Amino acid sequence: KMPLGQITEAQLKDAYSVLTQIDTLLGNEEQEQESKEKEEAAEEAEEENAGSQDSAFDVAAALREGQLQQLSNQFYTKCPSTDPELINNREILQSKIKMVDELLDLQISASVMDAKSNDEGKKAAVDEAYEKLKTNIIPLDTEGPE
Repeated sequence: KMPLGQITEAQLKDAYSVLTQIDTLLGNEEQEQESKEKEEAAEEAEEENAGSQDSAFDVAAALREGQLQQLSNQFYTKCPSTDPELINNREILQSKIKMVDELLDLQISASVMDAKSNDEGKKAAVDEAYEKLKTNIIPLDTEGPE
């Protein structure tokens, strides 16, 4: 689903920057989750230590969730959408990155088309260069030996 309204190239680049921050945060979360799983496996025998560590991990998870919420809000401020959702996993993140990439491509094509419509009646730069050389370009026969 595409965002609403006109979005500038600068807004898209800012949105991409926010997505990069989310990617970093999700990467850190995955590393911490692996670390938590290793620690829990190593300390199964010590139930009392595991309880205090679980609460520490719960606080860290809540902080990450808050950071993801804030970054998601920043993203949707730069790139409004009809279906804003919390960007809290890789699947959603990849879909938003793909959307921003497609919008950047559309932005570039629109600017090229605008430039072409402003230059109506003018020849392409390559054609002008060949005219300055006073050359006559004849396309080769595709059925020819060369």
